[in-house]
Amino acid sequence: MQTKESSAEEKWRSVIENPGLWWDNTQNKRNPRAPDFKLKSDPTGSTALWITSRDTPDWARQKLESAGITATYQPSGFTDMN
Repeated sequence: MQTKESSAEEKWRSVIENPGLWWDNTQNKRNPRAPDFKLKSDPTGSTALWITSRDTPDWARQKLESAGITATYQPSGFTDMN
């Protein structure tokens, strides 16, 4: 039987090692509750990950951050003034 922790670890390892298998929604989220990553091959869309989840391992957050990937949310109609 697989634990929730090991399942999350495996999914995050897949995101890091095989990013092409996942939709990366970190830069175009319109809803803060939407997942950061979704598995492309899952027709139900239920295989999803959130960077800010308590189930996200520290090593995965560090790898993503070092790659310049962070959890972002930009409301519709928002204009960056910089």
